[in-house]
Amino acid sequence: MQSVNKLLEINKLGALTNTNVQAWRALRFLLPNETVLAQTLIDKTGDKVQCDLPEIDLVDEFILALLEDLREDSKYKKTHNGALREMTIVYQNYINNVRNGTSERTTKRGKQIVSTGIAEAIENGVKPKKILGKILEHRTPVKVISEQMIVKCYTLDDVRKFMLKNVELVWLTKAENDRIDAAGYKKSIPKDGDRYDIVGIELHNELVSGVGFAM
Repeated sequence: MQSVNKLLEINKLGALTNTNVQAWRALRFLLPNETVLAQTLIDKTGDKVQCDLPEIDLVDEFILALLEDLREDSKYKKTHNGALREMTIVYQNYINNVRNGTSERTTKRGKQIVSTGIAEAIENGVKPKKILGKILEHRTPVKVISEQMIVKCYTLDDVRKFMLKNVELVWLTKAENDRIDAAGYKKSIPKDGDRYDIVGIELHNELVSGVGFAM
């Protein structure tokens, strides 16, 4: 299984140091039969090595390795989709930083996309981190992203184009997320249209800081 080696390789080269929680969780998904602590990643990676490649390029390499494992054997679906989920969080950080004019932050968590429901709570005086029941939700479910990428992404360029076009993580209120589940779109998308549009979820027109960490 090349994904584990690739994750340790890119981490050794300095990738995911700003998102070490996602790196640790990805490793934990990939090694379900081992006890994987945050220190485990550090121990397995060893000393860092200087690398001139942009961090997002290294993340692309890891995602491509995940896809190659999935194409080799479907038994990896649960573990590798979990690791892919963590990389979508990393990618969304990157996309948000570019959008916000802070691309030098690379994949470090900054301002994030929120729904109008979250924005309204903030406008009513609730601190972002104090909004009860909020959830970081994939506009396109990870299951769907994985299925599409297995078919469409065979090169690093394929991975980059797909991720930039299809990854969008949004903080929703519990009520908004419940509407998605009630409509039957928790892990699927409608044949026509967008599931957010169908259930009446709208996005706030500005990125918001201090919302919280993905769990």
